[in-house]
Amino acid sequence: MAWKAVIARVSSVRRGAAGLARPGVQRCGPPVPRPGRLGGPLAVLVLFLAALAAGAADTCDICGQALPARFLESGGRSFCSQACYRRTLPVCATCGQVVSGRHLVQGGRHYCSDACFERTLPTCALCGKALRESFTVEGRTYCRAHAEGPRCDACSRPVEGGETLADGRVVCAGCRPSLVFDRGEAAELYARARRMLAVALGEALPPAPPLHLVGLDALPEHRGLEAAVSVRELGRYQRETVTTTTRNLFGRVLREETEVSRRILMLYGLPADSFLSTAVHELTHDLLAERYPRFDERAPEWAKEGLCQYTAAVVCRRLGCGDVVAEIENAPDAVYGDGYRWWARRFGPAGWDGIRRWLEQGDGAALPDRAPAPPPR
Repeated sequence: MAWKAVIARVSSVRRGAAGLARPGVQRCGPPVPRPGRLGGPLAVLVLFLAALAAGAADTCDICGQALPARFLESGGRSFCSQACYRRTLPVCATCGQVVSGRHLVQGGRHYCSDACFERTLPTCALCGKALRESFTVEGRTYCRAHAEGPRCDACSRPVEGGETLADGRVVCAGCRPSLVFDRGEAAELYARARRMLAVALGEALPPAPPLHLVGLDALPEHRGLEAAVSVRELGRYQRETVTTTTRNLFGRVLREETEVSRRILMLYGLPADSFLSTAVHELTHDLLAERYPRFDERAPEWAKEGLCQYTAAVVCRRLGCGDVVAEIENAPDAVYGDGYRWWARRFGPAGWDGIRRWLEQGDGAALPDRAPAPPPR
């Protein structure tokens, strides 16, 4: 927001003298009888009205007293004294003093000085500087330097100083104590996410994949279906299948052994509610790969990512994490956002039973490459 002030000038004041002719005022004197003129009571009435008009023209427009020989005049109004004239002047909206001469006007309010005007301006949440140009970030006001400076990775607000993590992220002092860095705390939240997901879906989950806390270097940013939308992953499910084949001297296969390795990567330094939501998302990937491999192998990305967002939203609603749910529901990208909204429209906010039947009977390969748009209202 940019504040603009205009310079106002109080109307000029002209000194006048009582008894001198002024526009619209004519002096009246005693009548001079002339032949053919009105006389009697009617003449007396005319003289009385003329005297009233002359008296009204020579009174102060503020107090109503008769004007002295020397008086003030401004904007077509007459004043008997400086005190009466000052009663017509604007007052400073900050200090209440009478404003005269050149001064600032903003939004119909008058200010006697720059100092008084600046006391009404918003201030930067970090440096406290009064701002004629301000920027709002996450509901707070900042100067340009801080608005365009580094942001806290947790709350997304501008940060001054803060702590720089090993992977280059910056976190503010206010968020730092609530972020998940400790492996023990991460393990507890991971276990809680598994319990909540099992309850929400009404089925037992596969054995838990090992959990690894990692930095941004292990979770590079990637583009979704729309190049304009950037997606930063907070976690990742990794699954690798290794098949070992044993043959005899003649090339005959004696045996084949298949080993599947699974693990979940989670970004360290997340708020607890984001950690839980991300853990549920990645555990759902594991559930799809273990229990519904036909869907997992053939469905488009938006269907798989959207379904994992769906289960994360179900659990977060149960936990009362409204901000995380809103973030999932309003995600703008075509994979996570549109994918979630397709599942939510089709099965409702708590429709895992219907989704389970669809996963068992449906064909993920039959889904389109992009999430279908919602029907017109």
